Amino acid sequence: MLSVDAGCSVSIVGRDGRLMWANERTLIDYEWHLSIRNPSASGAELDPIGRHLRDILREEFADERVEMVRESLRTRRTIIYESVLRGLRQRVAIRPLGGADSDAAVLVARRLRAGERIRDLVPAGAILKTPRVQDPGVLGVLSERELDVLKLVGEGLSSAEIAARLHRSVRTVEGHRKAIGAKLGFSRAADLVRVAIRAGLCELPDAPDDPARLK
Repeated sequence: MLSVDAGCSVSIVGRDGRLMWANERTLIDYEWHLSIRNPSASGAELDPIGRHLRDILREEFADERVEMVRESLRTRRTIIYESVLRGLRQRVAIRPLGGADSDAAVLVARRLRAGERIRDLVPAGAILKTPRVQDPGVLGVLSERELDVLKLVGEGLSSAEIAARLHRSVRTVEGHRKAIGAKLGFSRAADLVRVAIRAGLCELPDAPDDPARLK
């Protein structure tokens, strides 16, 4: 059995790569993807059910996900992997739906919490996979040091506290914060906190989860 917590994205995908069913959280996310790819679309045009994953996600992401669905159906085993999509770290579990002749798999994705390691979240008998395709999203433009600073901003630390933690001057930290804001197009600290939380760099209770912020 797959564990499905509140806030998980759940979907059923056929061997042919078509989306057969999705919970509300997944539908909202996939409708957003479709609206980005087709800005003039509306109404039924944004309904992802029945569409191939290639119509919704980037082709390389869709193709790899369909490959894993087919492997799960072929081996009749659960597949676990860490997905990074638009900078959001998720644990994705795929298992066959129904009996041995099933042609569909259920996918359950949930955001990885700060400090969680995917290898510690693999149930007995499951296959741990390492995806070829990852998408750091907007965070891909940041340096390693800027990511460190963003993580600490997300945890609510002030520039002085970050400077002490990283053994840097306050002026250096302020420079990193300014560079992060310029690269990500955000000017408010609250936006940086939201990005850090969504990317799994840190975690705060009841954090907003707005995919449009990471477009």
